[in-house]
This record gives sequence, C-alpha cells and structure tokens, in this order.
Amino acid sequence: MSHGQLLPVSDKASPEGKALAEGLREIFYGMDVSVRRYATRCHCDPGTLSRYLNGTRVPPWPFVRQLFADLSAAKQRTVRAEVFDHVKSLHRSALQASNTDLYAVQLLQDQLEEADRQQQQAAIREQAFLEALQARQQRIADLETSRLELESALDTERSQRQRVSDDSQRQQKNSEEEIRRLREEISTLKEQIGLAHSAKLEMESRCGRCP
Repeated sequence: MSHGQLLPVSDKASPEGKALAEGLREIFYGMDVSVRRYATRCHCDPGTLSRYLNGTRVPPWPFVRQLFADLSAAKQRTVRAEVFDHVKSLHRSALQASNTDLYAVQLLQDQLEEADRQQQQAAIREQAFLEALQARQQRIADLETSRLELESALDTERSQRQRVSDDSQRQQKNSEEEIRRLREEISTLKEQIGLAHSAKLEMESRCGRCP
C-alpha cells in the first residue's frame, strides 16, 4: 500500500483519535515508505498499522516512539522536541478518550519515567559537585604545600637576619587569600552536594513507590 493508497482518516474516529492520526501520518509520510513495507520492518500487521494511521485505533506509546526513531534515521537528523511533545500530547488525549484504564496505566508509566529521569539528573549533579570538590581540595593541598615552603623560606631568611623579598610576601599573601576563597567554595559545594544527594534520595523514593 503506497502513500497514495493510504486510507483517509476515518469518520468513525473520535476527535482526539483523528488529531493523533493526522500527527502520525505526518511522521509516516516523512519516511517515504509504504504501509506494507513499514509493517514488515516493525513486525506489525499491515491492517493494524492502517488502523493506527486512520484514527480507528490508538497505538501503544512504544510504537509512536519507534516511529519517531525511524523518521530520524530516515532523515538523518533529530526530530524537534516541540514536535515530539505535541504528538505525545495528542497520543495521551486519544488514549484517554478511547480507554481510560490504559490511559491510567500510561500516566503511571510516564510518572515513573519522569522520576527515573530526575533521579539520573540528581546523580549526575552530585557527581559533578563531588568532582569539583575533589579538584578544589587538591588545589588547597597544593597551596598549603606552597605556603609551607614559603614559610620555611621566610624562617630561614629571618634566622639569617635577611629581609624577605616583596615578591615572596606578595606570593604568600596571594596564596593565603586563594586558600580562604577556595575554602569558601568548598563550603558552598558541600551544601550543593547535600542538596543533590537529598534530591537523588527523593527520586529513588519516588521510583520505589511507583508500581
């Protein structure tokens, strides 16, 4: 069945089903493939695929996701986020109009995926803060070593009753100022890590409560 032979959107479809069908057809047309060939590719019955595309049946969300993935592969570019979100909204509305039980299950699945996504983001933020903290702690250790070396040199100079050079004094002062600044940054980072860790624990708790 070519695009020209694709049946029009069914008059029997609900308004929500018609809107979804139009959105799906736009994606399908972008791949320049026949219904039968695409049905074979995605291991779907051609009749079922036709019903998805004429609005008489709401496809499962994984099918719609795969449709987007196949379009991206065919066009060799990523589908715009606003297009994806729009079709997702059409799918949820059509599902709610056709089967409230499946709609409820899909909402729970959406909530679980969102909680998992937020948990992953919290873990990434926490790791980033930990790495930043480690880098600053290493910098402080290096500066402390430099400061001790400078103090040792100053003690030697004092014991020899020689004046400490202006450059050495300036370097010591700069090192101490940088140490104070980095310690303040570490304090801030520790607070941010605590917040990120709390967020991750909250997401893990939400994931655990999802069915």
